[in-house]
Amino acid sequence: MPAFDPFNDRLARDIRNELSTAFIAGLHAGSLSGVEELAAAHTGRGDVYDGYIADRLRRYRLVLAASDPGHGEPLELFCRLWNGGLFFETHELLEEMWHTAAGSRKRALQALIRAAGCYIHLEQNHLKAAMSMAAKARRGLLDNRTALPPWFETQALLDCLRQPQTTPPQLPCRREEHR
Repeated sequence: MPAFDPFNDRLARDIRNELSTAFIAGLHAGSLSGVEELAAAHTGRGDVYDGYIADRLRRYRLVLAASDPGHGEPLELFCRLWNGGLFFETHELLEEMWHTAAGSRKRALQALIRAAGCYIHLEQNHLKAAMSMAAKARRGLLDNRTALPPWFETQALLDCLRQPQTTPPQLPCRREEHR
C-alpha cells in the first residue's frame, strides 16, 4: 500500500494543507467544524487518504480538548501540537507568528519552524533533508533561545536535533509544567 506523501502526491499535499489551515483556524475559534466538513469532503478517495484524515481528526480532537482557545501563550499551543505529532500544523501556527515578529524572536521562531520541518521530513523518510533542517534549527535555537519564554525548555529540543530520531522529545506545554 502506498504511503501518504504530500511531497510527491498533489492530492495528499492539498488534503494536508487544507486540513492544517482549517485546524489552526478552528483552534483559534475553539471548534473543529470547518475541519470536519473538509474531512468529509475528502473522505472516500482511497485508504491512504482516509487513514491520514482519520488520524489527523483524532489528533486534532486531542489537542483541542487540551487547549484553551483564545487564551494562553502561543508557544504553549505550539508545544501541544508538537507533542501531538502535528509537525506540519506546528509549522503553520508558528509561521503566523513569524510573519509579525522581528529580530531574535523572529529567528527563534524560524528555528522552531525548521525543527518541525525536520520531523516533517523524517515522517517521509527524507533523511538528508531532515538532517539539514535539524542543523539549521539547532543553530537558530542556540543563537536565539533567549528570545523564547523562560519556561520553554530548549535543551531537550537542542539535544534531539543533534541526532534526530523518529520519536521527538515531549515538550512542557505551559509555565506550570516547567521545573
